[in-house]
Amino acid sequence: ADVRTGQVLVLGLSLRNVDQATSKLAVIEWGACFLAIAILGAVIYSVLRLGVRPLKRMTRTATLIAGGDLSQRVPEETTGTEAAELGVALNRMLERIQTAFAQRTETEAHLRQFVADASHELRTPVTTIRGYAELYRNGGLADPETLHSAMTRTEQEAIRMGRLIEELLELARLDQGRPLHPVEVDLVDLALDAAADAAAVDAASVESDHPVTVLHDGPVRARVDESRVRQVLANLVGNALVHTPPGTPVRVLVRNDDTASVIEVSDDGPGMAPEDAKRAFERFFRADPSRSRHRGGSGLGLAIVEATVRAHGGEVRLRSAPGAGTTVRVELPRSADDLQGLTQNSQVQPSQWGSSPAQES
Repeated sequence: ADVRTGQVLVLGLSLRNVDQATSKLAVIEWGACFLAIAILGAVIYSVLRLGVRPLKRMTRTATLIAGGDLSQRVPEETTGTEAAELGVALNRMLERIQTAFAQRTETEAHLRQFVADASHELRTPVTTIRGYAELYRNGGLADPETLHSAMTRTEQEAIRMGRLIEELLELARLDQGRPLHPVEVDLVDLALDAAADAAAVDAASVESDHPVTVLHDGPVRARVDESRVRQVLANLVGNALVHTPPGTPVRVLVRNDDTASVIEVSDDGPGMAPEDAKRAFERFFRADPSRSRHRGGSGLGLAIVEATVRAHGGEVRLRSAPGAGTTVRVELPRSADDLQGLTQNSQVQPSQWGSSPAQES
């Protein structure tokens, strides 16, 4: 405005471009907000999918497992995520837990069966002894001959019961992992002693006549618990004498193998059915349940053999078939001296298990 002239100058400028720019800016801002919200939603969904949801599924699985269903497993998740790694670790843990529970259940079942069998075996001699005692108390054994017969039967049952208790104690010691007392011994000498003992027992029996032969290819040294290996040989030879007809030959083979000292006890008896051979090392198992317990034993002999051999770090196997006899093979760790001199021993020849003796005693 000019005061002197009184004129007013008015200037105008269009704001259309400004309004358009402002509108565009508002659109961009709203778009950016929606995009940020979408991205945030995707992130939240990913977190839930990769983190929270797998945890919920794991929680459901854990709830089912806590209810007693140990077969449940955590569902597989996306590979490479922490949830997937956690699921794999949990599934491995669950497999071990299920295996441990299954083993415990099986052990408890075996223990119950073991206790039941032991009670059954002990009940017979206890009942017999009690019966004769009551008979004597009631005056039923006044005749000297009858009394002598009753005392003889009582003594036999007491001996059998004592033998059973000793076998049960031996199995308990082996199950507990009691330490062995290994010494360097010649297994051939132990086999010869076992054969001599068996021959003496066999000669005292009027019902039995089993020739026992020891076959070997020279000294077979091993570092073992001598008393327990003697028991192994006694059990194997005793089983062969008891479970074969009179006159059946029994062979004890002792030799050096590439990695072990081998003892084989074989006979030409009637053999065992395949289903019986598979269960031969079970405790209290008898292939012939009708066999007299007094003669047939308690069914713990081979169980003690297996436990003793495994305690030495060895292995025991049984091969039998109807009409083909029975062979029990025991492999014991070899002594260091035998391993060093293995290449110098070339007298071992092939046989039914891989070698046969070159010398007979």
